[in-house]
Amino acid sequence: MNIKHRGQIYNIYVVVGLSSLLLISSFYFFGLRPLIEYLRATHTQSLELAVQNSAGRLQGILRHHEDLARQAASRTAIRLKQAAYLRGEINREALVDFSQPKLADALRANDLMLAITRHGPDGDRLFGVGRPVPVALTAACMDDALEQVQRLSNEVAKRTGALVYCSPLFESSGERIGFDTLIISDQAVQQFIDEQSRPASLLALVSGERQIKYWPRQTTTDQPPADQAATEQPTTDQVPAEEPPNDQALTEQAPTDQAQTALRQFLASGSSDPRFIIRQQPLEGDLWSLVSIVDAEQFYAPIDQQIQVLLATTAGATLVVYLLTVLALRPIVSTLAREEHLLSLSRTDGLTGLYNHAYMQELIDTELERARRYQRPLTLVLFDIDHFKALNDQHGHQAGDQVLMQLAKLCQTLIRDSDRIARYGGEEFLIILPELEPEQSQQFAERLRHEIEQARFRFGETPLRITMSIGLAHWNGQDTPPTKIELIRAADRALYKSKEQGRNRVTQG
Repeated sequence: MNIKHRGQIYNIYVVVGLSSLLLISSFYFFGLRPLIEYLRATHTQSLELAVQNSAGRLQGILRHHEDLARQAASRTAIRLKQAAYLRGEINREALVDFSQPKLADALRANDLMLAITRHGPDGDRLFGVGRPVPVALTAACMDDALEQVQRLSNEVAKRTGALVYCSPLFESSGERIGFDTLIISDQAVQQFIDEQSRPASLLALVSGERQIKYWPRQTTTDQPPADQAATEQPTTDQVPAEEPPNDQALTEQAPTDQAQTALRQFLASGSSDPRFIIRQQPLEGDLWSLVSIVDAEQFYAPIDQQIQVLLATTAGATLVVYLLTVLALRPIVSTLAREEHLLSLSRTDGLTGLYNHAYMQELIDTELERARRYQRPLTLVLFDIDHFKALNDQHGHQAGDQVLMQLAKLCQTLIRDSDRIARYGGEEFLIILPELEPEQSQQFAERLRHEIEQARFRFGETPLRITMSIGLAHWNGQDTPPTKIELIRAADRALYKSKEQGRNRVTQG
């Protein structure tokens, strides 16, 4: 199998391979990629739903705190005694002796309650149980506009290491008769943040001032252990706000530190690190909000793994189909190539590589039919080597073969792509010239004769010189068309005439 045919076979394999590549590329860009985007969007929605659900549960914890504060303030007997005290019906000692044990019972009844302090309408401390309450908290709860339980978030409240609530007291007539300042353990809040956080999915509670109030303790080494949550402050003081470091410093941080830095950046500027997905859910009726910080790579890892498996399976199946196609086509293509090669051999001369006599007969029929149909001119150029027998006798038949091969190459450089040339006999050649007028045909024949006369043929180190006798047969495309035999015979007669007139000349038939 020659190089040309081998290249054609490789071209077929390349086309099949490119078709397979186009198929899998179309599958990825128009099928798989939109599916990935849809799955990611759906997966992100599940994250948003999870944050909303967590916010609802955290809201329930904070409402439970408010209920505790409300229950302490709603004890009717204590309120009646306090109203009687304010009216001057009983003294302060009687009020304290009656009320303080009942508040102590309320404190012991709930582990979350750390301190309850009762105040008069002017902020005067009447009595209290549990932790001592800072005076600054009392001042913060003296707001006359306070009509319901409210959680304090000022700097003094932050330093208590727990949650501080103000609960106003009203008489049945609606008159404000004082308020409670309550300190409630934030262990339930911290525990909720801890339990809902994972290494790749963290929860944080953020205040209205965009400060981190609560951060999962089990993810950082500088956070206090869980049993210290009620006495140490897991608030902004433990995760102080600061400017985010540069990109290089962020890359060198641990994953949890990176998440915390990304959250600070989000709170400060509203933009987030693309490595993290940040979702914020405000708590109902509160300035606080719950924030979820998720590692994007790990969050989308299940989808990416499934997509990679699907893509690998598709690529593998495409490769198998390609290989099977190649294996199925290979014998067919090889057979066709062999047949084409055999056909080419049957049409060409083995020595010169030009068309042979038999195939040239077919080409003359084809060109003559085309010239008749379109009424276009057609010329046959018949020529042979002068004194070729003498050359063989003097230098041997190998020299004659070398001359024939060199002559064939020279003639191929002189003809047009539309022309056809054949070795018509032993040293005789035939050229078909379509679309040429008589003068153009004559000029071509003279140029051919001149080039051959000037050419230097060689046999080994021996230079050889040859000349050609040429006969032309021309049909102008308008008169009665000749037959193939008539056209060839006319060219042959013209060639014979050139030989009679001394050779190395062109004769127009």
